[in-house]
Amino acid sequence: MFYLPVTEELNFTQTGFAGYVTIMSMCGIVSQPFVGRLLTRYRNSVRSIGAMGAVLGFACCFWFSRCNHLEQFYIGGALISLIVPIVNGNLGASAVTQWFSSRRGTAISIISIGTSAGTVLYAQLVRLVIERSGWRDAYLYMGIIIFMITMLGTALISPPPELYGMEPYGGKDMEQGERGHGGVALRQVLRMPCFWLLSLCALFASTYIMGVQQSVTSMLQVDYGFTPAFAAAMLSLYSLVCAASKFLMGMIYDRRGAASAISVTCAAVCTSLLILLLAHGRAAATVAMVLYGMGNMFGTVILSAYVADVFGRNSFSSVLGYVNIFFTIGVGMGPLLAARSFDISGSYCGAYALFIVCCLFSTILLLLSNRAAKTISRVADK
Repeated sequence: MFYLPVTEELNFTQTGFAGYVTIMSMCGIVSQPFVGRLLTRYRNSVRSIGAMGAVLGFACCFWFSRCNHLEQFYIGGALISLIVPIVNGNLGASAVTQWFSSRRGTAISIISIGTSAGTVLYAQLVRLVIERSGWRDAYLYMGIIIFMITMLGTALISPPPELYGMEPYGGKDMEQGERGHGGVALRQVLRMPCFWLLSLCALFASTYIMGVQQSVTSMLQVDYGFTPAFAAAMLSLYSLVCAASKFLMGMIYDRRGAASAISVTCAAVCTSLLILLLAHGRAAATVAMVLYGMGNMFGTVILSAYVADVFGRNSFSSVLGYVNIFFTIGVGMGPLLAARSFDISGSYCGAYALFIVCCLFSTILLLLSNRAAKTISRVADK
């Protein structure tokens, strides 16, 4: 929502402005595993970590609201990389992983509904504020909301059940080596082919996820000729469908496994992007956003559930932090590809064709990782 108003007012290129997301991603190479290890080592202090994320989130948005130069946006991107693992659902996924041994995919899907509901709120709020008082106030309002909602979530989150003398849900029913095992040590994880295949999968997946999410409102205006209000409405529609579909994806994951879940995701995402490339009109855009909302589940549901199931509870945050190194690299690449496509051709179509390829690659890599992960339970037993 900020790309067009910020670049037009400050006379930036879209590629230059998208660079702050790339800076965030590059800094995430350090911050993601750091926060992951922090959540593993100080899992009993998750509320304090969440509160720090709330304060820093507001500070970053306030900083963006005062920026006038690209270098200032880049500094903000570096700072915000520290709170991404906290406010994007990883903190909640870590807590759920500690509390659930069975039906973990469904539980993660429920808490991840918040990320989609938040996008609906932000899309409409940002559009209204930008239209009435400008993008600077929009950043400020975002910071206030991030602070309030993260503090509320921090108050509701709980340390691991062991602190209360309890066991995870379904823990008594799990045999050694089944889903929900205690976990594989991080040093062993880093030597496993399934980990590296998953990491490459995360790289390609986040490239198309963030590339589309950051550019779709601009794409609908540039390539379709729609108004900003309609483009924002389409983003909200996508987010509503995504929120409603997450519970279903969690059930598919729990009942059918990772292979079925990622296959459904790939089919929905590729179909939606093909519609955006080949068809025009309000009906086509609406169908595409519905399908994309149904399919955009890798980062919010599948990744966290898969890491917990394959590598276990004890090292979940640490392993997810290392996987998120690759995820955040893709987060930086996606917006740059979209912006570069626009700068070169005045259209986002070239980037969206590449995003289809990224989706196919990510699906193949996760299926290969899932096959290689069959031996994880034997490693966990040792």
